[in-house]
Amino acid sequence: MVERAMNEEENDSETETSHAAVYVMSVAAELVGTHPQTLREYERRGLISPYRTDGGNRRYTQSDIQKVLRVKKMRDEGMSLTAIASLMDYEEALYILKEENDSLKSELEKTQHRLGDVEHRLHEVESTVRSTSKALIKAQSRDFILVSHKEDHDSTEQSEDSHGS
Repeated sequence: MVERAMNEEENDSETETSHAAVYVMSVAAELVGTHPQTLREYERRGLISPYRTDGGNRRYTQSDIQKVLRVKKMRDEGMSLTAIASLMDYEEALYILKEENDSLKSELEKTQHRLGDVEHRLHEVESTVRSTSKALIKAQSRDFILVSHKEDHDSTEQSEDSHGS
């Protein structure tokens, strides 16, 4: 249990580190083995979005570094920056759609659960009505009348006709 909590703390720490804008441009360029001008070009094309300080200096996160390394790998495989930018845009759109789909699935499951509860309650009401020798008769589009099975069905129809007039 303690080990699990420690692992969760490490994961939180790693997440914070990956989102912390700590690297200046020269350090980021050195980490990925490229020229700072390349980082500027990647930013211009929207491949990365470094944090800007109040003074306008760029600060890169571990996530930015990972993106640059991925772009570099795709460039080495012969992909153009335009193709890489399109691919990354599609991946982002796919991620957003997946998140939306997961959210909709969750809402559907909740709705199905609530529907099951309503159906269960309806069966309970129907059982109660049957056990009390009563019947539900539809009078108008949304109105129902509770009558005893012993009452004459014709008298109910007559009251419906006079109620509808």
